[in-house]
Amino acid sequence: MLLVIAFAASCKMPKRPTRRKLRKEPAQIVVLHTDTAAINKALPPDSLTLINNAKKALINKLMVLWDKKVDYTTFSGKARMHFVGEEDKQEFTAHFRMKRDSAVWVSITALGLQAARIYITPDSVRYINYLRKEVAVLPFSKAYNLLPRSMDFRTLQSLIIGNALQSEGTITDATDFGGTWSLQMMNKDFVQEISYNKQDSTMRTGQLRSQMQKGIASVMQYGNYDTTQGRKFAFSRTINVVDTSGAQYYLDMNFLNVTFDEQVDFPFPIPKNYERR
Repeated sequence: MLLVIAFAASCKMPKRPTRRKLRKEPAQIVVLHTDTAAINKALPPDSLTLINNAKKALINKLMVLWDKKVDYTTFSGKARMHFVGEEDKQEFTAHFRMKRDSAVWVSITALGLQAARIYITPDSVRYINYLRKEVAVLPFSKAYNLLPRSMDFRTLQSLIIGNALQSEGTITDATDFGGTWSLQMMNKDFVQEISYNKQDSTMRTGQLRSQMQKGIASVMQYGNYDTTQGRKFAFSRTINVVDTSGAQYYLDMNFLNVTFDEQVDFPFPIPKNYERR
């Protein structure tokens, strides 16, 4: 989706007349945590032991949800997108195709016109901008030329499929709120927090922020869950991203259809007269 954001920000796609004005949503990065030091000072040892045991039990419960991911071999889906950037707004449709740990393919259309096509593997990123008549092929390690910040291939797949973005790290906190649970994880690069709906154990929000100063930060909301081919899938997503420059992007996406584990291909013909970057 960050690649889609990057293209939406750079492509002047044909726009559909509309009365509805998209509202730019500010990215709100909220890190929830427990002040363990304050608890240690305020409570007697017996109470502290009870709290620590309750915390461990909650972490163990949420780790089951953390490990419960949308499993797939291949994925394809069509989603309507509403994008708001620093100085631009776009409405378009994105067609996704993905083979796990192998390839991600995205085709972007607006008003029935092909605007862009993206083909990503763990080693390379290729894209065609049909509106500017240009094409680029670059190593995946250079993807930061397109993205607000570089990311690994596995994280990109998780973004599209709706799984937790980071799967490795140290659990640093767990919190029981009124209708949700929250689990926080940290690794050397990111701090991630996931909240789950108690009612059905689905993921409600995901927050991710870089450990780097002025690094990328994002807030994602998931909703409109439905069971498709035995998998609970969030058909509605909203994504707020703040990039390394402080620029804010908002993406509202609604999947119209999704399929799993069917044969997919990744057509990527390059017109001969297009300028190479």
